[in-house]
Amino acid sequence: MQSKNLSYLDKVAEFIGNQELVERHEASISTGINGISTLGMYVPLGTPNWAMFVEIPVSEAYQPVIISIILLAGSTLVVAILAGVIGLHLSRRLATPVLNLTETATHIAAGQLELEAPLGGTAEVSRLAAAFNSMTAQLRDLIQSLQRANTEITLAYDHTLVGWAHALELKDMETKGHSQRVVNMTIRLARAIGVSAENLVHLRRGALLHDIGKIGIPDSILLKPDKLSKEEWAIMSKHPEYVYEMISSISFLRPALDIPYYHHEKWDGSGYPHGLKGEKIPLGARIFAVVDIWDALNSDRPYREAWPEEKVLAYIQEISGTHLDPNVVEKFMKIIKKT
Repeated sequence: MQSKNLSYLDKVAEFIGNQELVERHEASISTGINGISTLGMYVPLGTPNWAMFVEIPVSEAYQPVIISIILLAGSTLVVAILAGVIGLHLSRRLATPVLNLTETATHIAAGQLELEAPLGGTAEVSRLAAAFNSMTAQLRDLIQSLQRANTEITLAYDHTLVGWAHALELKDMETKGHSQRVVNMTIRLARAIGVSAENLVHLRRGALLHDIGKIGIPDSILLKPDKLSKEEWAIMSKHPEYVYEMISSISFLRPALDIPYYHHEKWDGSGYPHGLKGEKIPLGARIFAVVDIWDALNSDRPYREAWPEEKVLAYIQEISGTHLDPNVVEKFMKIIKKT
């Protein structure tokens, strides 16, 4: 075997310079053969100038440690992923019933009282959902009870209005049936014009009450068989103001005031009580004005007999655009022709 001079190696040089060392030298990094960083050590053999040297490239020496670190990191990542998956599954099992309950509560708060929260999840969540469903059922029953009571009250109010109108007709027998006839035709005409169902309710009540203010007119004027004098007419023309004083403070009837308070206003502004003109007159009052004249002229009164239908319609067309809204008159004529 051919020998080599290795005195240039860091570990060999260190040994040569410290031959008195008898114990092994701890491993350390140094420059080895071909300039490669190595991890090496030497152990004196007890014989002067003799020692055993061991060197290994650093990359090879640390490879097991690096592999161990990688394996440890991989194991930690796998454990973390498993823990996350398990945690997510558990959280979904816990959160889903709560989210379902929250969603149901939102819909119920919006008025969908027929819904029920699904039972599920933990025992606590399931009990909470059951209690919530019980509360919703009680609320649903309460609302239905209130709706029935409100319907009964509304019907009682409407029957009272019919009674008021009937009481006025008993006072003036010449107008018997007038209130119900004008109510029916007013609703029919309003529907043709496109009035909403909600406003039809108010128009119906207003039509029933249109002359209720005449309760405040003396019988000597209200029942006079002849035409009224100027002074008597001034008193008669106050009946819209009387009806306003009677029902304006009643919130239930306030939306129905348009007809009894304004139905004597005229399209050209010459009416009463405020001299309103054109579309400043509420639509309900403009509709009723046509119907009221039509029924009044078709009926016997103390001071005149009923007019023939042809004469009544001709008169209505004659005052269209001055006394009456021409658009309302046009719709009215179409209805009459279909009758």
